[in-house]
Amino acid sequence: MEFKRTLSAVLSTVAGVIALTTTPAAAAPAPGGGVSAAEIRCGFEATVDNVLAIPPRRFSATLEVTNTGSTGLRPWHVGFNLRPGVTIESFSGHGRYSNDWGSISFTPFDWNDYLPPGGSVRFEFDGINPDWPAVKISNVALNGVLCTA
Repeated sequence: MEFKRTLSAVLSTVAGVIALTTTPAAAAPAPGGGVSAAEIRCGFEATVDNVLAIPPRRFSATLEVTNTGSTGLRPWHVGFNLRPGVTIESFSGHGRYSNDWGSISFTPFDWNDYLPPGGSVRFEFDGINPDWPAVKISNVALNGVLCTA
């Protein structure tokens, strides 16, 4: 009789463990700390000063991206495009910089990975433009969502 009670308790426990391990996992949070792309809103202001018209054609640029949505983003990521061949020589701003043949990315430092509603990040950079036309910043996006100028 004791064996039946023990077996019954063990089977009950095993059934509970099996139920726990077969429960579907929760969905991974969306980029931006659980904020969906539909909730992300942003604006940007970009200025480019084409400093020198003869080779090497130098330029200076500033890009400021603002979280115009009602939800903060953690982490944030800013991306934009420059024409392939344009080289950024120096950079300063609120994050890390990478360039993959004209596709530019800025990601936060550890200490500033939260972009609150109404908050903005600013980047300044100088570079060389090998050909005309003038340098143009395009396809500015915050966490993969295109921003409006």
